[in-house]
Amino acid sequence: GSGVRGKAGWGEGGALITVTANSFGARWFEEDWTAQFDQPEWKEALTFFSTLLNDNGPEGYATNGFNENLSLFQQGKCGM
Repeated sequence: GSGVRGKAGWGEGGALITVTANSFGARWFEEDWTAQFDQPEWKEALTFFSTLLNDNGPEGYATNGFNENLSLFQQGKCGM
């Protein structure tokens, strides 16, 4: 399965959701600093990310960060 980080915190999971959102064309803010979290691109990105975690993530993914996923990978329990 996928060793995607679900743990709270910018370095654990926050940066990854930003990269995912960018892939779907989502932005945090417009040029005038208007928040964009209610846009369809964010919904698509968050749906993709949560589906990936629910369908392919290891048990307990919501509390897994870098170290937990590294351990799972080293044990052969996740492939990416």
